[in-house]
Amino acid sequence: MCDAPPDLLKIKNVQPLLDRFGEWPCFHDSKIESIHLSTGDTENDVLPFLEIKIVLVDFVECDYNEILKEIGEKESDVYDGKKGWHIVDNCIVTFKFTDVLVEYIKDFTYDNELEELIIKEIEPTQHNGHRFEIETPDGPSGVFFLHTKFKCREIEIVNLELLSTKR
Repeated sequence: MCDAPPDLLKIKNVQPLLDRFGEWPCFHDSKIESIHLSTGDTENDVLPFLEIKIVLVDFVECDYNEILKEIGEKESDVYDGKKGWHIVDNCIVTFKFTDVLVEYIKDFTYDNELEELIIKEIEPTQHNGHRFEIETPDGPSGVFFLHTKFKCREIEIVNLELLSTKR
């Protein structure tokens, strides 16, 4: 799996995601389904927030013939010993980032793949109370990767929708 944020328990409601994957999942090749940015509501003490819905896919490396067998196709000598990637789990996870300060959101397209989801803890006294910096860095050229960078005070997983599993 990928590098986990320094202290996962600072992310509210993270446990169901950890239970689902056994550890912090790798967000590589996952896709942003939607981004919702809100100014909040100062009259009701609701801070600006950003919600990101991510279709999270977990792959395992396996023999091509295993993949063919699973989908009901005939095995072939052509694929003997060859490896491929097979989806073993997928779900939609919705993150809510509260008191958000967006530096940039760019290359939002119809595809929106993630190269990586990086969550770093930062010193709140040096960042106007913000405790986290989140970034989705550039990927290989020619691929539609979403690039974002922002800071927030709080991170919460507000929804985990299970789509399928082969675990």
